[in-house]
Amino acid sequence: MFNKYKLSKFCSEQRGLLLQLAYSWCHDRVLAEDLLQDALVKALKNISKVKHSKAIKAWFIQIMLNCWRDMLRKKQDLRDIDELVSDDSNSLDNDSHLYEKLTPEESLYQKELQLNVKKALSRLSVKYRTVLTLVDIYGASYTEVSVIIDAPIGTVMSRVSRAREELRKYLTVEPDLERVVPLYNRPVVRGDE
Repeated sequence: MFNKYKLSKFCSEQRGLLLQLAYSWCHDRVLAEDLLQDALVKALKNISKVKHSKAIKAWFIQIMLNCWRDMLRKKQDLRDIDELVSDDSNSLDNDSHLYEKLTPEESLYQKELQLNVKKALSRLSVKYRTVLTLVDIYGASYTEVSVIIDAPIGTVMSRVSRAREELRKYLTVEPDLERVVPLYNRPVVRGDE
């Protein structure tokens, strides 16, 4: 049986990835932490609904996604989240440990590349950004994403494909290369599943 201890263990083990996923949706560190916190509170309230501990990952991300949708509805009057391009000057400084072994030119290139990818991701519609970040950043399978967003697997595959195509439009791509761009130090390769 699934219990609060197992949920706490899951959240502590996956905290970094869950925060990264939330950040990829909202492009705001504080909001991402709030999103994770809200999801945890709702998960604790509904912990009795989990039947299999193997489903915890999809179940929790689905709760987090629903919290994100709730936040979008509340903020809809204030600003259009799809047109939000974050100011990453502070967040890039916080990631400086990633660039310690690089030359200054390589470090600058990596920072610019990550900023361009973040801006391109923020230009995607929420439905495309959601599936793309779940698959390419969080590493969820198409089946898991299908459960999380409550859509057929074909819809998930189609959205991922369209999201990658839109992302390619926003980024400079050399047509003869199979590699698109590194996304959080993980290459996104055409045809990844």
